[in-house]
Amino acid sequence: MKKVLFSAITQLLFLPLLSAGILYSAAGGGVKSLDPALADDLAGRDLTALCYDTLVQYDYLARPYKLIPGMLKKMPELSPDGKSYLCELQENLYFAPHPALPDKKSRKITSYDVKFSILRIADSRHHSPLYWLYRNRISGIGDFRKKSAAYPKGDYSFYNDSVPGIKILDERKFILTLDRPESGFLYLLAMPNAGIVSSKAALAVGNSSLSRKPAGSGPFILKEWIPNLRLKFVRNPEFRKEFFPQA
Repeated sequence: MKKVLFSAITQLLFLPLLSAGILYSAAGGGVKSLDPALADDLAGRDLTALCYDTLVQYDYLARPYKLIPGMLKKMPELSPDGKSYLCELQENLYFAPHPALPDKKSRKITSYDVKFSILRIADSRHHSPLYWLYRNRISGIGDFRKKSAAYPKGDYSFYNDSVPGIKILDERKFILTLDRPESGFLYLLAMPNAGIVSSKAALAVGNSSLSRKPAGSGPFILKEWIPNLRLKFVRNPEFRKEFFPQA
């Protein structure tokens, strides 16, 4: 009886919030950054997941849970040697509206954005604590990191250079190649820190500015950030469609 009463009271308490389309939640701590390359604390990582989309994601309704496509059209095709993943982005994916992206054409997500997002984590000038995601995994990433140290801050021209482990085939197709087979690699791509960043926005506002000005394609958009008080997010109306046939 107590359990039923508690359930009824809980539903009544939250009914006004749900009917208004608003959810209030504690972040669990202070938020330092909403940049996937820098958000290494629990609160920042969880809130970063609201703003950025990932190539693959977890199917939490499956038992046991498993990985399913996120931004990808289908799960990556693994090469016979177990080291290369052929990936294809869904059609018509767009980054959320951002001051640095004036029109929808500039918000189109391409394979280059994927490459850029990986390389900025590996860029030694950013001092990303998430470099371990790709270190000793993606072929050539260590050489890229060493190379980045020789360039002045703000120069990203060398991002266009060839990296053995990241091969762009066209606007939607690309291949990620590892130094050696690793069965758990795709699970790393499902982490919020592997979220795809808009290269155009990052270059326009400065890479360091993404901590407070997210430039992603996730389900929510940051509208307000009052330090040590609150962060306010609103729904991204252009977030890709998702269906849950099991529900």
